[in-house]
Amino acid sequence: MPYKRCNQCKKRLSDKNNNSFCNNICENLYINSADIFCKFCNILLGKQSTIKNKIFCNNVCHNKHQQKTNLENRNCIYCNIDFVVTKSSKRKKLCSIKCENLYTKTCDRNNKRKNTLIKNNLEKHGVESIFSLKDIQEKSKKTKLEKYGDEKYNNLIKANKTKLDRYGTTNFSDKAKKTKLEKYGTLDFNDKSKQTKLYKYGTLDFSNKANKTKLDRYGTTNFSDKAKKTTIEKYGSYSKILLKKSFKRLEEKYSSIVKFLFSENEYVGVNEYKKYQFECLRCSNIFVDDMCNGSSPICRICNPIISNISNEEKEILSYIKTIYDGEIIENDRNTLSGQEIDILIPRLNLGIEYNGIYWHSELVGGKDKHYHLNKTKLSLDKNIQLIHIWDWEWHCKQDIIKSILLSKMGKSNRIFARKCEIKQVINDEKSMFLNNNHIQGNDTSSIRLGLYHNNILVSLMTFVKSRYDKKYQYELSRYCNILNTNVIGGASKLFSYFIKNYDVNSIVTYSDRRLFTGNLYKQIGMLFVNNTPSGYHYFHKNKGVPIERTHFQKHKLKEKIEKFDITLSEWQNMQINGYDRIWDCGHFKFEWNRK
Repeated sequence: MPYKRCNQCKKRLSDKNNNSFCNNICENLYINSADIFCKFCNILLGKQSTIKNKIFCNNVCHNKHQQKTNLENRNCIYCNIDFVVTKSSKRKKLCSIKCENLYTKTCDRNNKRKNTLIKNNLEKHGVESIFSLKDIQEKSKKTKLEKYGDEKYNNLIKANKTKLDRYGTTNFSDKAKKTKLEKYGTLDFNDKSKQTKLYKYGTLDFSNKANKTKLDRYGTTNFSDKAKKTTIEKYGSYSKILLKKSFKRLEEKYSSIVKFLFSENEYVGVNEYKKYQFECLRCSNIFVDDMCNGSSPICRICNPIISNISNEEKEILSYIKTIYDGEIIENDRNTLSGQEIDILIPRLNLGIEYNGIYWHSELVGGKDKHYHLNKTKLSLDKNIQLIHIWDWEWHCKQDIIKSILLSKMGKSNRIFARKCEIKQVINDEKSMFLNNNHIQGNDTSSIRLGLYHNNILVSLMTFVKSRYDKKYQYELSRYCNILNTNVIGGASKLFSYFIKNYDVNSIVTYSDRRLFTGNLYKQIGMLFVNNTPSGYHYFHKNKGVPIERTHFQKHKLKEKIEKFDITLSEWQNMQINGYDRIWDCGHFKFEWNRK
């Protein structure tokens, strides 16, 4: 059992001492000392009197703080666009590899110096080189004749003589070979290097030696695997500590209305759409509900649903009524000849469907790959754009859905692109912006162009190498504006900048038919190609948000699911493991080709 020590001076205390300090001086010093918090994550580190020069809780916080504060804006000396770079990169003056290549070609120092010299010679002497002047030529001949006795003297003979006197040879390569043989006994340094490696380490490949050492010491060649294993052994989960804190915080938050009937080991976090069991403290009713995105668990006996309309659908309707004062028809069955549109706005020719993942799935709900697409097409025949909102999107991405609806009503705030400045966006800022403003969230883009209004990022367009159709060079991966805002001309300005400043010949992009019309891409000069087939997402009855099908391709299934049979199809394997799937409406495909 560890010894009991003074909180201030850390001296060992006797077993009879029930106090936490060895004397009153230490106690007063500790109490009057200020609290020290981590400079990055703001976690309490301890008292100032007990901590010496410690301002971060660990190296991770220290590195993240340095990365965040060690950035500065610079102006590209070639394209004159501002870009973000670390302060330590003092020599970086160009924003991209493209600018570096173009600058090297057109603004090379040697070429610049040569052009300046030619310009000066033309201005002073009327020729590009002064050695083409007869006076200079005659002067050169005279000097050679006086010094060396030959007007056509070339100092190559003298140079060879000097080499012979100093090094015993006119060929430096011969001298180098001789030196290598004397010092290393070989002309090839690689042979000497191999010999040294074999003598010292017994192998020519350091990676094999390193892997062998890792296996001997830690039982694995991957330290991250070791770290995960250790964390799981200690805490039962890789992120169990954070989940424990979140669980206790929510349990305390809702302690006045419900009692949690599940343990912290069953809790998976607020980002996962999972149902939990609760007991209502008012009527003692036991019910199930989720806490996705921090939503409150609601007892339906104390808060009953009056109609057959879901509570979430009523929330959407209430929000629309706050931003639109025209006619709104609920549960319309006349427009689509008996098929229901949850919310219809006739003046805007807009229909809104709220789709519960359970009842709109393929197995339980009976909604196959044609259902949502056919309903969208049928609405389009009636000149109505039908948008589909999934229940998990309303739970977890409600702000983004509200922003989309606000734009459909024409009520978004307006910013003009001509008042914005184009800048390259750093990866961390891009990730945060997409997660907060784009329905699909973050991407893995390498080219990130943003519009800044008063130094605030308001619009973002990203590009990646074409992923699905390899006949195109680039794919326009994401485009979005900041929430509740429409940047007039923003997409056109960013797209034009990309095709003018980057070496690009063809671009492809896809627009989700479930939410958008694709008109934006026509406006920026792209051409419609075709409609892609309906796609699907998998979800598990005990797990949260649906997952894109690419994560469950058959060649990946063995590592993803518990029961895998190679003789069965992807869909059959997923059903065996308790998965269902939901279908979307496909995408509009657009392309751009340089003429």
